[in-house]
Amino acid sequence: MAKKIYVMITSIVLTAIMTSCAETTYLSNGYGTRYVVNVNSWGNYNIEGKTFYIESGDENISCNDLEFKEYSKYLSENLKLQGAEETTDTMSADMCILMNYSIADESYTETVPIPIWGVTGVSSVRTQSNTNGSIYGNAYSYGGYVSGSAHGNSSTNTKTNVNYNYGITGYQNVDRHVTQFLRVVNVYAFDNKSISTEPTMLWKTNLYSSGSSNNFRKVMPYIMYICWGQLGIDIGEGKEFRVFEDDYIYQCWKKGCLSNPNITVFPNYEKTNVSNSIKIAFVEILQDETIICLRKTGCLDWYSVSPYLYMYYNGKRVKVDYADNYDLGTKIRNECGTRYIRLHFKGSLLDVKSFDLVEYTNSHENNIGWSWFGIKIK
Repeated sequence: MAKKIYVMITSIVLTAIMTSCAETTYLSNGYGTRYVVNVNSWGNYNIEGKTFYIESGDENISCNDLEFKEYSKYLSENLKLQGAEETTDTMSADMCILMNYSIADESYTETVPIPIWGVTGVSSVRTQSNTNGSIYGNAYSYGGYVSGSAHGNSSTNTKTNVNYNYGITGYQNVDRHVTQFLRVVNVYAFDNKSISTEPTMLWKTNLYSSGSSNNFRKVMPYIMYICWGQLGIDIGEGKEFRVFEDDYIYQCWKKGCLSNPNITVFPNYEKTNVSNSIKIAFVEILQDETIICLRKTGCLDWYSVSPYLYMYYNGKRVKVDYADNYDLGTKIRNECGTRYIRLHFKGSLLDVKSFDLVEYTNSHENNIGWSWFGIKIK
């Protein structure tokens, strides 16, 4: 079976929006501005089911500072997505979370050598000579004797061709200013029960990103989005993560949509025949409809999503109704990057704990394509 990937439109604004996101959302084409964040995280603490509150980890910044409040919401969103619960009860909370952040100007002057092009030597010399001339005269015959006179002239031209070798004969140093800022965020989690005696650190996460922008407010959400799923765990020597500014899931995350109780993000499942480059990004359960968003990464030969795709739950079989900005069954070739597609089903999964998603490749429904079994939802 040929490889397939799920498709998503390129730079087209969706008008079909997640219920919890009442504004326009985007499906990424993966070619916008890219943000790179390095993450170091230490600890082995299960965040799921734990309660927390967030305080400023900088004595010069109050937790009531409007900027801090904005940034702490991003951290709170990540903790909720990992199963924790925010509380205002600072006495009985499981975790006290401290966060600080900073930006430093690390611009520098780079000396760039500019090559000077010129003659580096002689590869060959060729000399060519040409002689030009003429002869004329008179002759007489008398009694067996011949007499007369002759005259003439000639000239020789010599031409020399020299072939030169060309290359770098030297360098000229030119100074170039490089604008670079280091953006840093540190998150520390303490056992709230030990705060008043001997504070015990449960885990910590350090994030940093280098780039040309000194607009910390613009860069901060990308940094915090990257640490989603990295909190409370040990990731070894650190990892580098990337996100494009028009990434659809990022846009939903920033608006706070993904922590909606009716949305299950990257759900677990019992088994699948689909490669790791294709995942279920989220399942959204509405009153009379279910939306399943699929995410593809990397490069595959071709992709198509069959119109014979079904949800199975409680003995029911519900066929896909339509997909946003994609004609079901259309084959697309040679496309790389991250793509999303939202599939709409006229059936609600309210009060359902798990379901199957099965694709048939033809109208006879005798050949199974992609399939996920035992998809677990909230």
